[in-house]
Amino acid sequence: PETAEEKALTEAIEAVLNTEKVSVLDNFFDLGGDSLKAIELVSELEENGYTVVVKSIFEAKDIQSLAKEITVKTEKEEKVHYDSVIPATAAQMRIYTSQIMSLESVHYNIVAAFKTEELDVARLQKAVNELIVRHEGLRTSFENRDGQIVQIINETAEIKIQKLDSDDISLFNTPFVLEEAPLLRIGYKENTVMVVAHHIIVDGESMTVLCKELNELYMGRELPETVQYGEFAVTDTYTEENEKYWLNVFSEEVTALELPTDYQRPEKQTFAGSQIYEYIDISKHNTITDKCKELGITPYVFYMACYNILLAKYSGSEDICVGMPISGRSSKFLNTIGMFVNTVVLRTNTNGNKTVKELMQETRENSISAIDNQSYPFGELVKKFGTSTANRNSLFDVMFAYQNEAIPVIIFGDKEAESVPVKLGGVKCDLNFNIVPTRDTVEISVEYSTDLFKVETIHKLI
Repeated sequence: PETAEEKALTEAIEAVLNTEKVSVLDNFFDLGGDSLKAIELVSELEENGYTVVVKSIFEAKDIQSLAKEITVKTEKEEKVHYDSVIPATAAQMRIYTSQIMSLESVHYNIVAAFKTEELDVARLQKAVNELIVRHEGLRTSFENRDGQIVQIINETAEIKIQKLDSDDISLFNTPFVLEEAPLLRIGYKENTVMVVAHHIIVDGESMTVLCKELNELYMGRELPETVQYGEFAVTDTYTEENEKYWLNVFSEEVTALELPTDYQRPEKQTFAGSQIYEYIDISKHNTITDKCKELGITPYVFYMACYNILLAKYSGSEDICVGMPISGRSSKFLNTIGMFVNTVVLRTNTNGNKTVKELMQETRENSISAIDNQSYPFGELVKKFGTSTANRNSLFDVMFAYQNEAIPVIIFGDKEAESVPVKLGGVKCDLNFNIVPTRDTVEISVEYSTDLFKVETIHKLI
């Protein structure tokens, strides 16, 4: 690195990706970056007095060109004030509405379980009590008041850790009442700890934060002050440009994706589903990665384009809409527990006259634009363009996600805990493909609706 910006950027990337000797000619995503790591990079830069927009990270071919986009941070953030009763966010409203239509369903429960060498229940209870005080989101309940869904931040909430008679997690994973806080429960059997939380107050990244902080408090360490979810809820806004972008994407009516199914689609969506795993040899993935560098795209773009081709082939449609989860967090809220994740819809035309290379470049451009406009709530998009049916989702029936690393290792008692497999509670769409590269292989996990597909069909798709 030659300039101050290049030096700050390489140091920040080394910290975020936990790597050494980053060259200014390296690409952030080739080194292992992903969308969440990009937000962490923004946060790391801000701590050192610089700022950069996420879109620039995706567009830059290397660190040298990205360094030209970072600027010295001048704005000072002011504390946001809000009441104990505030409107639910668009994502929370969507979850609330879906949940009350199916009160006995647990498909919005997020579950984690791990086995530790030893467990001091009194210390765990103390840590949980401190965690509840620390995060307003864990003391929040929800109500429909005169047609408006609100979140109520309670001054106190109590979680009594439950001693369980069985290590069958499904017996502990029962429905929540959204009007009663906390929407979190923790139990144990011998040295196995089980955590169940409702998606309306947490997302996947929040569960990572929760487990990490639970360990810190269990070990008796103090934690720095955190930003509360309420700040996000009352300032969660989008620009006119964001709305204009999505209105343009969906200016033409969406045709439902009709994949050939093994069973007739039921009249009402039940969310019943299962999950299977298959693997790609790491040498094949490395060949793909090398080809991606030649094309100037990321492996995510490659796999997403392949997914679009697969869907087009099986459905016979050229208009493909795929839901993609996006973290929804800014750097300010990296350590906040709450429901941030948004869904963006990548709409691709797989016209047969396009070359595969052209389709991949189009997928890259669509992805960057969607991420740049991610603050526009999916719920608003549904209001404008969604069709209301009881047996399928609005705008998309399939999802795709690419993670650059597997689920983080759980540390408890300052020792690595053994993660306990959790049976899928339900599926939110027809198909959800997840690609997870690791050091030794590439895991493909597919969640699928058992109302529609046999397991043999899904294996053929993969």
